[in-house]
Amino acid sequence: MKNINVDIKMLRAHISFIFGSLSTPVLWTFIKENGGGAFTKLGTVDELQDTFNKAQNKGYGIHFCPNTFKLEADGSIKKSPENVVAVNALWVDWDKKDNKLYTPIARAASCQTKGRGGFHKFWLVERSQRKNPALIQAVKDGLMYSLAMSTNSDPAPTNIHSNIRVAGSYNLKDTNNPVKVMFQHNFVSYQYT
Repeated sequence: MKNINVDIKMLRAHISFIFGSLSTPVLWTFIKENGGGAFTKLGTVDELQDTFNKAQNKGYGIHFCPNTFKLEADGSIKKSPENVVAVNALWVDWDKKDNKLYTPIARAASCQTKGRGGFHKFWLVERSQRKNPALIQAVKDGLMYSLAMSTNSDPAPTNIHSNIRVAGSYNLKDTNNPVKVMFQHNFVSYQYT
C-alpha cells in the first residue's frame, strides 16, 4: 500500500458540518479493513490528526459516531445507547451498485459522503432539538432503522451509537486501490487542494 495522507480539510469540513464545531470531542473508531481488530479514541480532529495518518497507513479505516456521548468523570466515554446525550444527525448507509436513492426523503438529505461503491446520507437535526429526550428515545427505539427500510438501504448501521466512515479518509478494503471518501453538502462536492 502506498503512503496515504488523510485530506484533513475535508475531514474537518465533514465533522464541523455534523457537530457544528471542531472543539467537540468525537468518538473515533479505527477498524482494520481486512480483519485484525479495531481501537477507539476520543478527541478532536486537531488532537488526532497524526493518529489519522498513522492509522490509515497501517490499514485502518477511520469511522466516527455522529452523535454526542456523555463524558465520564475520568474524561472517557462508554459507547452505549444509554450514554448518548445528543442526536446530531440521522443517516443511512447506501451500498447498492446502482447508486440510486430516489425517495423524497433521500433527496432532502443535508449532506452525503461517497466512497467505494455507495454513500452515506445525513440529515442534520436542528441544534435546538439535538438533546430532546423524545428524539433520543425515538432513535434508540428504531427511528434510523425505519429510515433505512424506507430508503431500501443497509439496516446494519442504524443504532444510535453506530459508526460511519469519515470524509477525507480512505476506504482501504482493497489495499491496492484506496478510495478517498468524498464530502458533499447539498450535493456540491467540496474539493480541496
